[in-house]
Amino acid sequence: MKQIVRTQQEIDAVIDKANKSFNEGSAFKGESYEAGLKSMYEWLTQEEAYGPFDEAEGTINRALYNLKRDRIKKVVLPMIAEKSSMAMVNIKEDHGLQNDCGFDSMDEIELMILLENEFSIAIPDGAFDSVKTVADVIDYLFNKVQ
Repeated sequence: MKQIVRTQQEIDAVIDKANKSFNEGSAFKGESYEAGLKSMYEWLTQEEAYGPFDEAEGTINRALYNLKRDRIKKVVLPMIAEKSSMAMVNIKEDHGLQNDCGFDSMDEIELMILLENEFSIAIPDGAFDSVKTVADVIDYLFNKVQ
């Protein structure tokens, strides 16, 4: 295998381009931001690449994590708002489903069904027992959805 050395300057230039693309809302080389980040990750780690890419790899992984979590959040918050009769802008991740959002056990079951349908997943009985906050819902889905 060929050894590839990435300089910090090369890595910084690619990350700056992706961040600029993301902030401007434009595509990265005609790809979505997520696809662009994945391409960058592949470029950084292809074959036996050596160089100062640990920080860049961490930055890319954090960006992919945040992107996926934000997508889930954008679907979950309107559902919670509708079930709770709260304005979506007032719902915070640390809000308890029961204490702050006013959910009862039937509301939680209905939310589970909505989430199963929206994300095409099966939520086993009892799996939602430890879900207490809005953040718990988002995190549960984050780990469940590919």
